[in-house]
Amino acid sequence: MSVDTSVDKGADTKLLAWLGGKFFMRHMEAQGYRLAHIPLTSPQALTWEDICARCGAAPDAVVYADRSLPPPLLGLERYPALTAFYCIDSHIHGWYPLYAGAFDLCAVSLKGDLERFDAGRAPGRVLWLPPFAEERYLSAQPDPPALADQPAHSDQPDQADKDIKGGTGENHQQHDQPAQLDTDGMGGQAHAHVATGTDFDLLFVGTVDPDTTPQRHDFLRRLGRVFPGLATRQGDFTELLPRARVALNIAERGDLNFRVFEALACGACLLTPKIANGQDELFEDGVHFVTYRPDDEADAAAKARALLADDLLDGGVRRKAVGRAGFARVNALHRPWHRAEALAALLRQGFDEGLPAQRLASPDRALGAALRLLYLHWAEHCGDPALAARYLAEARRLPHPAA
Repeated sequence: MSVDTSVDKGADTKLLAWLGGKFFMRHMEAQGYRLAHIPLTSPQALTWEDICARCGAAPDAVVYADRSLPPPLLGLERYPALTAFYCIDSHIHGWYPLYAGAFDLCAVSLKGDLERFDAGRAPGRVLWLPPFAEERYLSAQPDPPALADQPAHSDQPDQADKDIKGGTGENHQQHDQPAQLDTDGMGGQAHAHVATGTDFDLLFVGTVDPDTTPQRHDFLRRLGRVFPGLATRQGDFTELLPRARVALNIAERGDLNFRVFEALACGACLLTPKIANGQDELFEDGVHFVTYRPDDEADAAAKARALLADDLLDGGVRRKAVGRAGFARVNALHRPWHRAEALAALLRQGFDEGLPAQRLASPDRALGAALRLLYLHWAEHCGDPALAARYLAEARRLPHPAA
């Protein structure tokens, strides 16, 4: 944990305790915060006193940035600070909406799950905060364009972020673990430097393993049979995607994943499933990318062939135009500072409405009783005696459902 006070914005600058993944954390400095990062590299159960001790002071706001861990914060309903949950893996963890109810505010990555988090809350307490592309998704391109309105610093992910992103569903996966299969033909005003695509007709970058990613493995094997030019590789998007004429994305759970934004930020011509979760609100099919019917290898192969058909005639004018348009859209609207601005606006609303004081003045006994059951569950299933004892102690403090 480190408290970053390198940006001096005066004595009135609020202290923000940011727990978990870094994501766009550094860009919160430009929104008027001093930062105290508490990385969560393993399951923990922290109280308000724990957070104050690690920050060296009482923070004005506490943000938990999803790490796909058991509940990391205890006694949230008693925190004197504003609290917010930045939720990524709602498609994986069914208990997230219940736990999110203990926070004053919530930002949810998947639009399709907003209703689950909104239930029982006053209007405006839950924000849709889609994925984004970090600054690094540009760096490998020759003569890369300047990023429009880019803050002076860069927010590079640490290894903990890389490891946790995506949980079991890889919704916010940015750097897949090494692939188990590595085969070809498996059975602002900035301008993008679009990939020239000299090595691969159709490329998927990421983990492909029958045990850990069975749906993906099966789909790629079927696609390889009808599109022999398919290649799968492991490694860095910024190094591999510029070598592909068409980049392939897969969304096994129907989630709008980080891979979409990262591939577009690399200037790739992206072929991605047609899904919900707000994808059509952020991008236009046929302009910023091209979509195929989910889990339909014949449709994916046909769309890839159509994108590649003009390469010999005109050098792939349409394909390259899609890559440029996709990059321009991400660069203009979907960079980390855009998400920091949106979250800062949500926090500002929470401060203006005095949400911590409202929460402390009117304890929600029904929520407390529900959280009691959640902590009892984790006390039994977390597999760590010390952590289990903390969950059990918290459960005993909360009201019994029958009380």
